[in-house]
Amino acid sequence: MSSLIQAVDSLARLFAGIRGSMGSIVVSRVERSLDEYVEATGVSRALESPGIVGLWEGGRGFDGVVGYVDSSSRSIGFNQSRFTITGLAVSVNGLIEFSPNVSGVLATRFLGVKSVRPVLERVESSGLGFTVVKSVVGEYYDVDYKDDNIGDELRIELENRALEKLGGMGSVDVVVVDGPVYHAQQILFHDNWRENKYARAFYELLKDRVKVLANSSKPVVGFVKRVEYSRKLAKCDEVVEIIEKAMGRRPSPETTDPLIVEYLAETYVKPRLMQLVVIGPLLLEYKRKPRGLEELLVEKVYWYIARKTPRGYQIARIEVLRKHWDRWKNTILEALDLLLSSLSLRGVPVGLEIVDRASRRLTALLYMLLYQRLAGIISLAYDEYGKVNEVYRELVE
Repeated sequence: MSSLIQAVDSLARLFAGIRGSMGSIVVSRVERSLDEYVEATGVSRALESPGIVGLWEGGRGFDGVVGYVDSSSRSIGFNQSRFTITGLAVSVNGLIEFSPNVSGVLATRFLGVKSVRPVLERVESSGLGFTVVKSVVGEYYDVDYKDDNIGDELRIELENRALEKLGGMGSVDVVVVDGPVYHAQQILFHDNWRENKYARAFYELLKDRVKVLANSSKPVVGFVKRVEYSRKLAKCDEVVEIIEKAMGRRPSPETTDPLIVEYLAETYVKPRLMQLVVIGPLLLEYKRKPRGLEELLVEKVYWYIARKTPRGYQIARIEVLRKHWDRWKNTILEALDLLLSSLSLRGVPVGLEIVDRASRRLTALLYMLLYQRLAGIISLAYDEYGKVNEVYRELVE
């Protein structure tokens, strides 16, 4: 941690030098609407039929090496500035590496700074290479910039670099990333998306991600834990026909995927406790592609998995690029068997659980480090004290 301590100490010295010129400013958190982020566009169809709903049987086995990737972000608010902390963990053969690098490389862009323009310009001119005061399209993280977007932008950037590295490693056979293989935020599907600073930033990050995936020498699998707002299955003709035949009516296009998954599982499979239901493979296509995104919104192959527990169903989505499926189908199916046979009690592959906890612990450590170094220099936001206690408890558990 010595290099990270040095980095935060250099940031503290900078703010100690400029606090007298800040005045009595208050930088508040700005929320993002859900509709801006959730992907609700695209249509699906069965890739292989019949039998898109059934129990997972397993049995293929996988002898290859899997590289797991997960990132984390959290923010800490001071009256004069807010800081978004990002971190990433990679696991290969049980060995975990972190970004930002803890071996002394401070140029990893992991700390977003949000404040008034004069403060941002001072941070920018300071030469602290680990700080980020602008989006990838040059928009300053000023007081009206949405905090969630800062975290997403920095995390996707970290993930892209990790996927690029793993995609070229000869010792890795499959890469598994927490979340979609690429993000297609709903804000990108507006006709005037180029006029929106957040959409332009996500476009650049999407372009980078698709390029990384296209150049990968092995398949990349996305495991999506948070699917409560996803609406893909209600736009799949085969799924709609199954439901219409059973219920006598078609589901609304706005029906969320977890509702459909649970209905299909309970109606057609009726699994016992802890049995795993698989729906798919399905193909996701974007029929309507905004100008400029024609080459980026590439087809995905995906599955839904559902495991019945005493507390209800655990539901997740697994996805790969169609191009990766066509090239590495058998490897992907074998890797899916490995992932599904290693689900934790939370319904997440153990390999992803490891990097998830590691990345969250890293950002928690950085959070406490920022708190300790900066709280005596600039005023902590009034609503941050409870959060400090929560993060501390998270670290000592």
